[in-house]
Amino acid sequence: MAESANIVRLREMLTFVSPNPAGTVSVAGDNLKKVMVAMGFEFMVVNDAGIQEVRDAVDSGGRGFVPIDEFASYLDNAVIECTDEQALKEAFKQFDADNDNKLTMEEFEFFMGAFAKEYNHMMDRKIVEEMLAIIYREGIANKQDAQPMFDID
Repeated sequence: MAESANIVRLREMLTFVSPNPAGTVSVAGDNLKKVMVAMGFEFMVVNDAGIQEVRDAVDSGGRGFVPIDEFASYLDNAVIECTDEQALKEAFKQFDADNDNKLTMEEFEFFMGAFAKEYNHMMDRKIVEEMLAIIYREGIANKQDAQPMFDID
């Protein structure tokens, strides 16, 4: 089976952020979190439970290191899972308080504000504001709209 382009890129990035002549990635101590943050997967290691979940998934034997190919494959699966259209629709439906298959900015701000508070007490509002700035910058919603919405379906 041919290797996906994502796995090739992820392996190259891992080699850069965690250089090791043995072709492994250290997941011991705080190394796992550092690698995940450097790779852009900080959302998976926001707390100790998340770090442990990733560690258990990639290093079930507790060796403290993982072959780069296995780690790249794990990250590729995470990307696939995070970008699965049906899963995203289901996730956004959880935010749709009035079940109209549209996500208003009010619903988005309410749920994301609660999420940010749970996972990052120091920067709760800043995270939501950054997300909203991206939404407006990318043209997904217009800041001047009286009731900007995202279609879920």
